[in-house]
Amino acid sequence: MPDQTKFNKLANKHVLILGGTSGIGYGVAEACLESGAARVIVASSNSERISKAVSKLTSAYPSRASAVVGGPATDLSNQDTIDANIKALLESTVAGGKLDHVVMTAGDALKYKPIAETDMPDMIQSGMVRYFGSLLLAKHCPSYMNPGPGSSLTLTSGLMAQKPRPGVSSGIGYGAAIFILAKSLSVDLKPLRVNVISPGAVLTEFWGAFPAGQVEAMMKMFEEKMTTGVMGKVEDVAEAYIYCMKDANMAGEIVSTNGGGLAM
Repeated sequence: MPDQTKFNKLANKHVLILGGTSGIGYGVAEACLESGAARVIVASSNSERISKAVSKLTSAYPSRASAVVGGPATDLSNQDTIDANIKALLESTVAGGKLDHVVMTAGDALKYKPIAETDMPDMIQSGMVRYFGSLLLAKHCPSYMNPGPGSSLTLTSGLMAQKPRPGVSSGIGYGAAIFILAKSLSVDLKPLRVNVISPGAVLTEFWGAFPAGQVEAMMKMFEEKMTTGVMGKVEDVAEAYIYCMKDANMAGEIVSTNGGGLAM
């Protein structure tokens, strides 16, 4: 007699991850494969990064290689093409069947200008990928997903939108807007569940762009503002996304994973 299976809720599911080629998104892809997902589609704005991520995932999970799919390069930074690009990405998933979960971790470099120096083009562009990308993804994705509360759309914001530091006023409002967007979308797209993850500082390859000494100083600064005293790891933060996918009773919520940074 086989064991009961109540908690392997991602087994045989189909998951699309925008931003799935690096950082937290890549960690979510790993977690989905380890959780038995039948198809994990990783998408990004760069075709080379997609190919490298697919190769890396198939090497790490050789028994699950057939479950890893690279999506088409999808640029979310151009307001003239973002809508069509998101639709084209979703269309590319059709042949493999309906999606069960869509995860949005895509982002671009945050370039905050002093509030006295910013202008309308800067203000609009600072929200293009994260906010408008999330909204347009929500516009299209229900048509490509299995209906019902078993399916989910998970967005990403961040601790800074809950606890801003000086100098971010020109663009941080989009991060806060994603919180209420998830709640509103939960109403408009019901019974599809929409939630948002709010990570704090996390160790990713992003830090490799800085000189070693600068990285150590920045890490120390962040860790001093965490109750855990330790920078977040991708494999820990990815668990929040898996939780939102698996809990069919979770809708319209903000899940924070920040090492106690909000409490300090």
